[in-house]
Order: sequence, then structure tokens, then C-alpha cells
Amino acid sequence: MHVWKKIVAPQRADFWTAQLLTAGGIAPERLVTVQPAGGSPFGWNPAAGFVENVAGSRVRLEVYCERASEARRLVRAFGGQTRALRPGEWERWLASSAIDRPLAIGRRLLVSNQPEELARLRADNAPSGRAVLCIPAAMAFGTGEHATTAMCLRLLDAIARERRRGTWDLLDLGTGSGILALAALHLGARSAHGLDSDPHAVRTARENARLNGLAPRRVRFSRADLLRDWQPDRTWPVITANLFSDLLIRLLPKVIAPALADDGYLILSGVLASQADEVLAAVADAGLTLRETKRRGRWRAFRLRR
Repeated sequence: MHVWKKIVAPQRADFWTAQLLTAGGIAPERLVTVQPAGGSPFGWNPAAGFVENVAGSRVRLEVYCERASEARRLVRAFGGQTRALRPGEWERWLASSAIDRPLAIGRRLLVSNQPEELARLRADNAPSGRAVLCIPAAMAFGTGEHATTAMCLRLLDAIARERRRGTWDLLDLGTGSGILALAALHLGARSAHGLDSDPHAVRTARENARLNGLAPRRVRFSRADLLRDWQPDRTWPVITANLFSDLLIRLLPKVIAPALADDGYLILSGVLASQADEVLAAVADAGLTLRETKRRGRWRAFRLRR
């Protein structure tokens, strides 16, 4: 494990964040923004993925990398520096990012990142019928606490309430930990298919499906390069894509719009506020209509309809 770091001025933090998400191809959950406030030690906000800027302070951007080669690539592209994590440092980072209590998604789903609590949470929530999904923190990010993922989950819950249980399927583009595909099954989807270009993410998503007792016949995860060689062979009534803006814009006409069924719903996230207009222009060009926008800090998520 390695960490890449770069110190930037507060007024340039959004610019560098956009560069890392677009040109760098970094998932929002892997990017941490850290800064001192009032002389206190550096800290960060795992729920929102950033700390609000304080006038006159400096901001440190960090990206956690599984491989040294990826960290070196970031140095070549964006400057900064990289170092190997010390023994136990990654585990402490994961522990610090763990949510204190499960994330409630409407009245039907709780998301926890603590496997040791899964049995108890399921027993406690059985009388109400609320499902419990466990996504342990891992290198394939997406445990529910990051703003982009949490907004997707809430938009997905809203869509699921409009559909009869067991009558719809979901396609999740850039599945990461598999959280959106697995959540869809708990919210009433008949089946879900998650795609990701990272083989580690696909392995992690499959492990999470097993942890949660979800059968392979209902959910499958596949490795796919969405830009180069994947084309939809059917349409889906619900599609989720928690990706960075540049990739969303490139995928909308080629992959996403052709894969969306007539009268289907699309959820887009991973969009910075500064890039929202550009993404929505691509949405309109693809013949889709904006139905709902969610805002959390500097992040935006959209619910769209064909």
C-alpha cells in the first residue's frame, strides 16, 4: 500500500480534485482532502470526503494506492510525492473511516461496514423487516459513508419505492465494492449486474455478495472496459454509474443511453459541482430528462429518466 500526497492552496483544491478524478481516473472515495484548522492536527471527514476550506490554510490531497506504480504515475502526472505506508497504517486508516453506526437508507435498508455486527443488526431489525447490508472497508472503496455513494443509495431507494418488488433489474457501471448492486437486491430488484475494469474490485464485490448471502444467480460481477470493448446486449430498467464526470460524459452516448430501457431510470454520481453543468448538457444530448438532484458538499448526484 502507498499514499500519494500533494499540498495545494485552498482556492485550487477543486481544480486539483477535478484533475485527479478526470485525468487521473481516481474514484472519489479514494481521494481524501486534509487540512489544518486553527492549529489543530490534520483531520478529515470520512462522511463527506473532504474538510471545508479555511482561509489562509493549505490543503493536502491524498490518494491511497494499492500499487506503487499507480502512486508513481500520479507523481509523474500531477507532482507531489509518494511513500509506502508503514506496517499497520492502512489498518488504522480503515478503522478511522469506519462509521460509528449503520447508515440508514429510508426505512428498508441499513448499511454497515462492521462484519462482526452483522448478525446482531439483522436480529435487531428483523421485526421491522429492514434489511441489513454489510460492506467492509477495503481497497475497493464504497462502504456507503462517502457522499457520492450515500446519495446514490438514497436515489436508488426512491426509485425502488416506485417499482413492484421482483419486477426490475439493475446494471451498476463501475461497481467498486458492489454496494449499489447488492443494495438493489435488498430494495426489491430481481437481479443485478455490476461491471468494473479493476479485477480487484470484481473480486471484492463477489466476496461481499458471499458475505451477505446473496446468490450468484441473482447478482453477478464482471470485469469490463466500458470505454473500449463493452457494449450492452440488452437494456435495463435501472442503471447506476458512480464515476467521475469525464468518464460519464464519454459513456453517456456510447454505453449508458443505449443500455437504458424505455421509461428507465438512471442514477449518476461522482460529479463535482463545478462539473455539473457539463454533465447535464451531455445528459440532455443523450435524450434524458433530469428528475432530481442531490447535493452534499461539493458533490452532486442526479436521478434521470428516459
